[in-house]
Amino acid sequence: MATKTVHINVSTDHLDPALRRVLPLLAAAVRATDPLYQAHVPLMYPEGFTPKDISHITGAVRAQLLDRRKLLVWDPDSEFDAAEIVTHPQIAPHAQTIVINLDKALKLLDSPAHDDLITLIHAMQAGLRDNQHIDAEVATARSLGSIEFSVYPAYTYTDEHFGAKAAYDAFLAVVIDSDPAVQALLDDVEVYDQVVGEMADYEPLQQERRFRVVDQLTAGGATSFDGFAIAYNFPDEADVREQAGGSKTVIISNVLKGKFEAVTEPIAKMLYGDGVHLDPKGMVLRVLGHELAHSLSFGIDDKRFAADSNAGEELKAEVFGMLHILRLCERGVYDKDLFGQTCKLHAADLVRQIHATSEAHGTAALVQLSRLLDAGALHQLPDQSWTVTEALARDVYQQLGDELIAIHRTSDADDLKKLLAETQSAKQFVARFKKELDKLPTRVMFEFTF
Repeated sequence: MATKTVHINVSTDHLDPALRRVLPLLAAAVRATDPLYQAHVPLMYPEGFTPKDISHITGAVRAQLLDRRKLLVWDPDSEFDAAEIVTHPQIAPHAQTIVINLDKALKLLDSPAHDDLITLIHAMQAGLRDNQHIDAEVATARSLGSIEFSVYPAYTYTDEHFGAKAAYDAFLAVVIDSDPAVQALLDDVEVYDQVVGEMADYEPLQQERRFRVVDQLTAGGATSFDGFAIAYNFPDEADVREQAGGSKTVIISNVLKGKFEAVTEPIAKMLYGDGVHLDPKGMVLRVLGHELAHSLSFGIDDKRFAADSNAGEELKAEVFGMLHILRLCERGVYDKDLFGQTCKLHAADLVRQIHATSEAHGTAALVQLSRLLDAGALHQLPDQSWTVTEALARDVYQQLGDELIAIHRTSDADDLKKLLAETQSAKQFVARFKKELDKLPTRVMFEFTF
């Protein structure tokens, strides 16, 4: 797996002096989750085992492994003594380091102007001391002022072998002004939910959606080892989201643009020729459309669609995110050619996703790219370069939207399974470029200064 490190300098000059003084303390708390996460790793799996090694294990062995993992897992239904976590010699010093830095930050922030951040830090302190993530996740779902901050035992992903949730993912970021095109998507999402609701025959949920576009200052925990996210959803658990009275999506602009320049842009040049110009802001728009589509009131849930629900939900987000951009083009909010430009960028990024991942996002990418190829929307020119025909791409996404709405209405798991199996054309296409793709990084890591 090739890794590329990108160096990013972030300006904080626009922040008020109190926040600028507190940033190094919050950054230190975030970075302290690195050794905390590392301390958990040997407790996750026995020596010599990795997650991929453990695919076929007996119930007895699985029980032993889960017992080793219990210091990592925060599961309300699991039976263990919470005090065992905070007193564990490998873990306690790192958790204490975080709490101490948060204590120092509170002293500098003792002002009504920073009430929301103070409330958040108190919730995170309690989460670290009591090993309960719920209150901190609820607090983080609120929109703060000029910064975004998270460090606590947070549910981040589902372990494919144990079904458990791994902990500790932390970041610190500054809010940036939204591009007008980004703001247009944000302003339209509730109306869009009603439009899709009429097509899919559902009543939109009454929920508060909060969205921020940020530049990241630092990150820690699982992020430092598993790769930098381009977006976070707070809270990430449906039951906690209900307690929070809504959700918040944070789009990380500088990380997203860094990944674009390191991987997606070279793939675009490989497909379309060196003369192609794609605006990285289009990547921000597409990712925001994807995340907004996750917040639509209908979903491909695991109760109805079991093991295919994750890939189905990712495909839904991809499709309805693109259709949301198309809607604003058709309404004259965006330039009429923006959808075609976004499709061109997105096709290159689908190749990246397929090359780099095999999980739910990769499956959703395979289905989209196969449909674009089969419809001739992505096709080769006489000079051997490739291009995207906007009208055909529009038809592909509208058809996929209709099919997903039908699957939602009928709850037909077999139809979803068939849709997700439409991957062959994309696999063959990506295989043609294997040598070129293998030269590109599949992991992009970041070093930040501010």
